[in-house]
Amino acid sequence: MASGIRIEGVEDCLKMFENAPENALKVCRKGMRKGSAAVAKKIRSGVPQQWRKLVKYKVGKLPNGELWARAGLYGSKLAKGASDDDPAFKWFKAYWANYGTLSRRDPSHQFLNKVKPKSKNRRQSVGQPAQHFFEGSLNGWDETFVEAFEDEVKKNEDELYDR
Repeated sequence: MASGIRIEGVEDCLKMFENAPENALKVCRKGMRKGSAAVAKKIRSGVPQQWRKLVKYKVGKLPNGELWARAGLYGSKLAKGASDDDPAFKWFKAYWANYGTLSRRDPSHQFLNKVKPKSKNRRQSVGQPAQHFFEGSLNGWDETFVEAFEDEVKKNEDELYDR
């Protein structure tokens, strides 16, 4: 007489469940990286040529384990001077071109400081008109992100289940 039933594969199943959260985070991070890269590519296509190198993406993890992703115009943290090769200075030029300067600033954008009164050293009081290229390049970013994210997760589905 048989005293019991032997089931094979239980250890493998339990191992898969133990590794599931870690594997899910890996696959999710890959998907977010791919989605952010797709959004950055979309933004680059709408930004003028001289500032396309400033469009970057970042993916990270918070201390509590939550993942985040960003894409946009990034420069270095500190401007070293008004030189053409300084990324921070290029970022400011892109910002001024996008939102305008002086009396031609975008009225819908919230600026930290209002326009100072005209001084004798200022060459003009008219300013640069707002081009709004950045907002235009953001149209449809969410669909682009979700589509690239889902494609990457489907591509790495075997990694999710340790197959």
